[in-house]
Amino acid sequence: MLNNPFHFTLELRPRWMRITALTILPGLLTSLILHNPQWLVASFLAMAGILPYSTTHSSRSLAFLNIVVICLLAYVVKGLFIHQQWLLLMGLLVIMAIVLGYIDNSNPHFRNLSTWMIIGCVYGGVKLNEAGVSWQLFTQILLLAIVSVVLVLLVIKVDELPPEPKFIGLRHPQFIFTFKYVLPIIITTTLWSRLHIQDPEWFIWSSLTVVLTQYDTLYTKYLQRIAGVAIGAGAGIVVSLFLPHSIIVTYACFLLTSFSLRSFKDYLPAHILRCFVVVVFAGNIAHDSVDAAFWRFSNVIAGGTIGFICTLLLMKFQLLLVRFRGGA
Repeated sequence: MLNNPFHFTLELRPRWMRITALTILPGLLTSLILHNPQWLVASFLAMAGILPYSTTHSSRSLAFLNIVVICLLAYVVKGLFIHQQWLLLMGLLVIMAIVLGYIDNSNPHFRNLSTWMIIGCVYGGVKLNEAGVSWQLFTQILLLAIVSVVLVLLVIKVDELPPEPKFIGLRHPQFIFTFKYVLPIIITTTLWSRLHIQDPEWFIWSSLTVVLTQYDTLYTKYLQRIAGVAIGAGAGIVVSLFLPHSIIVTYACFLLTSFSLRSFKDYLPAHILRCFVVVVFAGNIAHDSVDAAFWRFSNVIAGGTIGFICTLLLMKFQLLLVRFRGGA
């Protein structure tokens, strides 16, 4: 029986609020000192690298390696995007999807690491492209992101999570879920290249967020995504009408977005806040919150529906495989 997807509390996670504050601090201070918000990209990349820490693993070495890999892949995505190398970009993302899909299929607690690596490199690549980041500037952003992660590793103590890697074989009934990210990646990347979708990072993000191979969690996350964007984007349109166009609003939106990633115990209020902030931010920068709300709503609904249908079809196919092998 499906749990009520709209039941939630506003309970916060103080520990993750501290981790988030430490992670975004170097990039935020650099942006304020240099009067240039492009340095906030380093903070997002650092968040993508640190989010799996303490939930997926407790390895400092893995956290350090994770942020370096995400940043380098983000720069590669940026280069492929600039030169419109769509097949190479899709190939890179599909390879990542298969490798990471196998890792978190064998070890479900690694889903946080795999999804954030894909999301981090895609989102980071798009933002690096928007900022017109050169290789020289990228190396500085990379170093700033590393400093952010190292700061967290030095200050925050986490409980040991002993690594217990498992590897499932081809005959395992769940092996097919190794490919759960592949079809959403192919479809969203193809649509991105053909339709020139605005904010494609949100489109791909939305498709991967709902890739959950349990019926109740799949339906719950999908419904929460729809409700969250309807409420958040709608509220963002209204509020942006009364806010001044100010750099203060830009930084406030960045802070709220960062804290929404992990500071809430329940997913729905975090998603509502994130959608709200995206629209307010766009209204502050581009003076068109309605257009931003439209694209945010479209990306969440379309991307989420793609991920939902692809996952549902894969689950049906997995059941057919199990029945076929059982009767063989």
